[in-house]
Amino acid sequence: MTLPQNDFSPTRADELAERRARFGWDHDYLSPYPFLKVPEVDGVGLLNAADLILGTFAGMPVEEQPSTEWLLDKTNGLWPVTYELMQQVSREEWDELVRAVLTVLEDAPDWASEALKSVNKKLLAAAVLGSAVPELEELTEDVLRILTQAAVEIGVAIEALDGNEVDAEGALEAYQRIADSSLDEAIKRLIIPLQALFRFIARKSGKRLTPPDGQVDDSRLTVELPKFTSPDPTTDDAEFAWRHVAGGDPVNLKHIGSIDEMPTGFAVDDARLEAALGAHGEAESTLKRAVAEGRLFLTDFGILEGLPLQDGPQKDFFGQAVWPDETVKRFLPVPYGLFYRAGDRLLPVAIQLGRDPADYEVFTPADDPELWRRVKTLYLCAEFHHQELCTHLAQGHLRVDGFVIAMQRQLHQDHPLHALLRPFFFMHLWNDFAGRQFLYCAGGFLDQLLSPTIEGTLEVLNRRYPELTYDALHLPKWLKSRGLYDPDTLPVFPYRDDGLGIWGALRAFAGEYVDLYYASAEVMAADHELQAWLAELASPEGADFRGLPPVASPEALAELLTTMMFNSSAFHSAVNFSQFETMARGIYTPSTTHIDPRAVRDVSWEDCLPGGETLTSHALIGWILVCQRSEHLTELDLDAFDDPAVWPVLARYRSALAALEAGQHKRNEGDWSYSWLLPSQVTQSASV
Repeated sequence: MTLPQNDFSPTRADELAERRARFGWDHDYLSPYPFLKVPEVDGVGLLNAADLILGTFAGMPVEEQPSTEWLLDKTNGLWPVTYELMQQVSREEWDELVRAVLTVLEDAPDWASEALKSVNKKLLAAAVLGSAVPELEELTEDVLRILTQAAVEIGVAIEALDGNEVDAEGALEAYQRIADSSLDEAIKRLIIPLQALFRFIARKSGKRLTPPDGQVDDSRLTVELPKFTSPDPTTDDAEFAWRHVAGGDPVNLKHIGSIDEMPTGFAVDDARLEAALGAHGEAESTLKRAVAEGRLFLTDFGILEGLPLQDGPQKDFFGQAVWPDETVKRFLPVPYGLFYRAGDRLLPVAIQLGRDPADYEVFTPADDPELWRRVKTLYLCAEFHHQELCTHLAQGHLRVDGFVIAMQRQLHQDHPLHALLRPFFFMHLWNDFAGRQFLYCAGGFLDQLLSPTIEGTLEVLNRRYPELTYDALHLPKWLKSRGLYDPDTLPVFPYRDDGLGIWGALRAFAGEYVDLYYASAEVMAADHELQAWLAELASPEGADFRGLPPVASPEALAELLTTMMFNSSAFHSAVNFSQFETMARGIYTPSTTHIDPRAVRDVSWEDCLPGGETLTSHALIGWILVCQRSEHLTELDLDAFDDPAVWPVLARYRSALAALEAGQHKRNEGDWSYSWLLPSQVTQSASV
């Protein structure tokens, strides 16, 4: 690892120029977000997965392509989802698929066919794919080799099970493109039959999962996924408040430091506050007194206001209409929430489900318990939208793309800062490109789950972009801007406390690392790659990192690096891996609703929930987002750095993380536990 002013290699500049040619900027796909310029890939959605994966390999620079091991590991994490989808297909139809596969293998040795016949229904998918999952240890390498050789034929046979309904000739052409590609044989064996299998399930399923009586028992909607264990926030006020400091969206809370900071459209008053506090068994107070005592906190979902909303049929996991002729309008609450600090805990005291107090009344825990439950359920629908779009997708993923591209374009692979950042950006661009094709696109997963049209979803992302400044991503500065930095203001805020712990470890590591190479500001000024990188980070034609302060000293550089590393690792882990447990159970946090929030008094709690297909897809997609982890903070090791001078610095960093985690475990033995920011569980990069 060498600074450019100390590297006399005649090829370094040419190598960097060649890389810039491959890592071009795209500011048009979702303006103004900076994306990597890649060739268009035909096909969108799960049912075109094979072409999409082939397209990512064709279009992604080699440095950003997944290894075979990583891709297989990512796919193996999806088996619970595959098994869940298989529940929607009858035994007779699975027998039909088995016969089709065995027909393809009729020239295979008898033992190969017998091995497939012996596999039960639940593991049939893995057998077809030849995946080396633990349950299929009886499938020898010889069987896997035969399945690989027959992958195209198996795929076409599955496609053709419906006769004229499927274009088998077109499927043969599509799968042959994969087979003829330069992809690893293991990947070919996986993605060709996987696409055919999913297309088979999509054709054979399509039943409505909501029971006729409208009563929702979501325990029967998912049987293969891990069971949810967290309390119900719609009936438990303590759990409802806890999720704002320790759940999947811990960044929407704001301390009210002055009565003037209360939104004019939020019609909460002294009488409602007094009633709410009485319901919680707390002493009466007024808004002014509560603000003066530093007890009030606000959530505001105004970024979701005025979006175009969907009006059409419920969709299944594959984006297909459950009943094509059905028309169901979706709604999206845009609430305010008010919380009161009593001792070291937060209590919800008021919710208004819309902007205009003339149309939306204020509800409190003093209202009828069933009504209060419905109000909280609709509030959590809005929180789900905010978490997925503003918190997780925009800040945890899309904002980081520009950092990765600028690094690849301006810092040579032998530059010390490239070596430092690379583990924190591992697989980020590939993962986000896949998100463009599967997640936030017409017919994608968010289109299936959320209330807005795809145009509305993209509008939320655009509204969020100007807020993603340097100060917003710098944890201490962000906490201070929200009035949440001081523990006396909010004594129990696990995301803040554990986040600052990791921030401190990263900052110390970055500071020592920078000092190894930059003894002074003069050395930094002489590093033309560093200066080009900083310029491109700030440029609207580059990463467009707004609010980036001058970076002219080693201390300022260490702060910038810490901001990037924290956002890619701790921030993303806190809001991503908490999703399944805290946000994927649709009866607690619905992804959409079919009732007008203004009618919340006149409906049942079940009316607030989407249909069974949406509830199932919600859980499945939630699992997909958490089922695979890349390397964790504690696993950063010597292999990332070829300079021995870094090794003692790395050792001190890992010791700091170990000490931090020991303290977290001890704390978690007390009255409450928070594990989303244990360093051994925090991934270095946002690769999922």
